[in-house]
Amino acid sequence: MRLLFLLSFVSTMLFGLTSDDELKLAIIGKVAKFITWEKEREYFTVTFFNNPFGKLPHEMYEGKEIQSKPVRIYTIDNVDALVPTHVLYIGKATQEELAALTRKAQEHNILTISDIRGFAEQDGIVQLFIATQKIRLKINIDNAKNTGIQIKSSLLNIVSVVRKDS
Repeated sequence: MRLLFLLSFVSTMLFGLTSDDELKLAIIGKVAKFITWEKEREYFTVTFFNNPFGKLPHEMYEGKEIQSKPVRIYTIDNVDALVPTHVLYIGKATQEELAALTRKAQEHNILTISDIRGFAEQDGIVQLFIATQKIRLKINIDNAKNTGIQIKSSLLNIVSVVRKDS
């Protein structure tokens, strides 16, 4: 919880981030620093399915680096358009789309993030949710392991951890 408070405080103070959308986007970049992927890629790519943030991801990450790699932002609105990426943020999705996206994510070593209710308890990895007027994280470590993603314990110690069978 201390890291989340610090992330919110630093984001607000340094970047002037005040909206939930801006904070969610900042958290995506911060969470990525605690993740190890099996497959290396030249760029750090973040793909948004049914992007709820408009141009904001491009504006926030233009010219930035994550894990010492230039960030590339992509948006898709159809499951078949998903190609390997580091992070997939899922906006609104039907149950069928959600199942197909998380299945593809597991096959391609992709970290999935969403604010869809129950996302971490289903097949997602990181769920953003609001509690006591703050954005919090739930991480399903079983889903991360099944996807071939390692999450540093320093992050797991400060978020809500759920397991597939819990």
